[in-house]
Formats: sequence, C-alpha cells, structure tokens
Amino acid sequence: MGVYLCIASNGVPPAVSKRIYINVHFPPVIQVPNQLVGAPLGTDVVLECFVEASPMSINYWVKDPKGAMIISSVRHDVQTVTKSPFEVRMILTIRNLQKNDVGTYRCAAKNSLGEVESSIRLYEISGPAKTQTPVLTVFYDEEDEAVFGSAEMDKTENKPLAVDNTVHGHMGYPSLATPSSTIRVGKKRPINVSSGTDPYPRRLFVLVSPLLSLLIVRRRW
Repeated sequence: MGVYLCIASNGVPPAVSKRIYINVHFPPVIQVPNQLVGAPLGTDVVLECFVEASPMSINYWVKDPKGAMIISSVRHDVQTVTKSPFEVRMILTIRNLQKNDVGTYRCAAKNSLGEVESSIRLYEISGPAKTQTPVLTVFYDEEDEAVFGSAEMDKTENKPLAVDNTVHGHMGYPSLATPSSTIRVGKKRPINVSSGTDPYPRRLFVLVSPLLSLLIVRRRW
C-alpha cells in the first residue's frame, strides 16, 4: 500500500514518469497491548486498542454483559486517534473507577470487508489505606489548669467531667476520652510547652482512647 513511481528513459531527453497509488483493502485487525488491567477504586483508568483496516473502519466500545455501546459522558471519555490512513488508536478513559465499572470491555471495528473485536478485563486492586492522625492542643485556664486533647472541664474538683457530651467522669480519677480532635475548653489561652522545671508539684492523669489521649494536669492546692 502506498505510492509507486514508474520512470521511462531511452537516453533521449526528456524522461517520463508516472505515479501510481496502490490502496489495498482488507478487513479490520485489532491489537490489544494489555488484555488485563487493574486499578484501585477512585482512580482514572485508560484502556487502549489499535485497529488497522482499509477502508477505514467504524470503531466503538461495549461493556459486557449488556453489550451497550459506550459513548463520551461525565465518567467516560471515548477518543479515536488517527495514526495513518489505515491505522487508528482507540482510547477509553474511565474516570473515578467504581465497583460497577469492573468487568470485561470489548473494542470493536467494522468495515465493508468484515468485523472484529477484542476484549480487555478490568479488575479492582487494593489501594493505600487511609489513616487519620489526631491533633493535640494545649491550653491553660485562669487557674493554671492544663488540658491536653479534647474535653469540657469543670473547675471544681470531683465535679462531672464531660468529654464531647459522650463520656462522663470525675476530676481526680482516671476516665475515658472520646476520639475527638476539637477543643472546647472555656476561657483558655494557648501556651508553648517547654522542658523547663516547674516549681509546683503536679498530679498527672492519662486518659486513653483508640484515637486520642487526653492528659489533665492540675496543681495541688
């Protein structure tokens, strides 16, 4: 397939030539680089097929088992890139992969001489686990009571201590704190924690929850 040049010359100028274009017709042929594609949920996936056909074929994507043709939409982008007069590249992009997107996809090509299709299996792979790290904030109130973490504290000893309106304890006794990262301590001002020596003796209590540790330090009277 291509252009050929026929030249005739007998030594007497001028020489003559003739250009001849040969176009070979053949049914479509599909090549698939990756027939098995895996991706985590929530990512974008690209499926590719390469088609050769003459005359140029009609190309489309379908998904099993329904077999409905896939067209460009919010979550699907269908492109056809022409590489030569008889070769095209089929590209299907699936955005924000979901569980119902997993399955078998078929790229199909059809012209006047025949029809062909090839399949690509798309499957889910595990992505990185997401973790949350609690933020620890320190406050001092007007009576030098230090609060670490998230809590609502009553200044009177042995009064109820409410942690995010969920768990109740008493000052001076170990209790349980909820895994919240929001501080709601009234009349508090931020301080910088240093390694300096404190001249006043203190009592230390540690309250542990699965995600956040609540520490309460109170001066002795």
